[in-house]
Amino acid sequence: MKNKFLFFLLLVFSSCTPTQESKGEKVQESQAISTNPMHEKTSNSNSATIMNEKELENHLRLLASEHRQDRSTAVSWLLKHKEVARPKMIDILNESPHALMAKDAAYILGEIGDVQDVAQLLSLAEKDNDLGWKCAQALGQHQSEEANQALLSMLQNEKVQIVSAAVMALGARGETSRPQLEKLLVHPSPTIRYKALNALEIIGVEASIGILKEAAKVEKEEMVQKKIKELIK
Repeated sequence: MKNKFLFFLLLVFSSCTPTQESKGEKVQESQAISTNPMHEKTSNSNSATIMNEKELENHLRLLASEHRQDRSTAVSWLLKHKEVARPKMIDILNESPHALMAKDAAYILGEIGDVQDVAQLLSLAEKDNDLGWKCAQALGQHQSEEANQALLSMLQNEKVQIVSAAVMALGARGETSRPQLEKLLVHPSPTIRYKALNALEIIGVEASIGILKEAAKVEKEEMVQKKIKELIK
């Protein structure tokens, strides 16, 4: 009876203790998991996501800094990581009371150039403040036709500051804006005429010399007349 009990215990212990073969199998299984390309890919992807989230948080803090170099560092990083940056920039434009941060967010969205952001940038650009001017500039950076139409719509605004912002943004868009800027040389506001001349100067006035000479004949405002003469001499 005693021998039978000892034999039973031996069977129990032997079943709980892994054999050399089972140990080898577990080692092989562990090695297989660690060397599996899919496992490595998933692990690396998760690590990269965590790292990007931390970096994003750190650079958003830099974007709120009062130091220009910190903000410049943040902008550079965010432009290199557009997919994670864009939603945050939209949130900042909507919610941030931090003026410098909001202006940088507008700039970044302009550089990213997503058509979906044009309506929001236009809405803010039509406000007569510093952020509005920055959003107009962002539309100037934006190369889509939707952004161009948004700027053209701003030319109909009653506020000179808003129209001025649109004029300079059109100048930043380059040669395609020349016809519209030339039309503005007869705008009722001398400020807008002067801004149109500045915008044409950015593009290059060679192709507009004829129209500038005609404008010089009828221009009455001294400041604008002086600018025309500078451009056609």
